[in-house]
Amino acid sequence: MTKDEMIEFLWQIIDDIDTASDWAKSNDVAYRKAVEKIQKRRWETGITTDGYTLTIPEETKTSTSAIYCEHANEMPAQCPCPDDCYCKAHSCKGR
Repeated sequence: MTKDEMIEFLWQIIDDIDTASDWAKSNDVAYRKAVEKIQKRRWETGITTDGYTLTIPEETKTSTSAIYCEHANEMPAQCPCPDDCYCKAHSCKGR
């Protein structure tokens, strides 16, 4: 997720909480449940915190073509490709 995507995603969470306040008027229990559920989505950005400092993950650049892939996505468990290879964001993601 790029930083711009993170900003849009987090803004959407704020907007969803605002919307919840509209539909849960006079029902504090429903509002609290909705907000608890919505706010947990913030962790999907990859941002972490120790309670004092936010750590924003660096953007990783990936190639847009599989032609740069040395192994043609055949062995994702032992991916030899560099971090900017197309496969790192697709078949070998997290390897």
